[in-house]
Amino acid sequence: MLESKVKDAKDKLQLNQANSQSNYKVANAQIALKEKAREIAATALSNIEKEFRYGTKKSADYIEAENDLKMQNWSTRRPSSTSAGPQ
Repeated sequence: MLESKVKDAKDKLQLNQANSQSNYKVANAQIALKEKAREIAATALSNIEKEFRYGTKKSADYIEAENDLKMQNWSTRRPSSTSAGPQ
C-alpha cells in the first residue's frame, strides 16, 4: 500500500514537472513573439515618421503607428505586485 502511494506521488511529480516545463516554454515563446511585434511596430513608426516628414503620409497614419507602438509596449510589460490596473 505504501509503495503504491509513493509510486503515485512520484508519477504526479513527474507529470507536474513536465507540465511546468511545457508552460515555461510556451511563456518564453509568447515573450519572444511580443518582443518581435514591438520591434516591428518600432520599425513601422520609424518608417512612417520619415514618410510623414517627406509629405507622403498623413498625420493620422503617424498617430496610428505611434499608438501601435504604445500598445505593443503596454502589452509586453511584466506584471508587478505593486502595479494597479489591468495586467
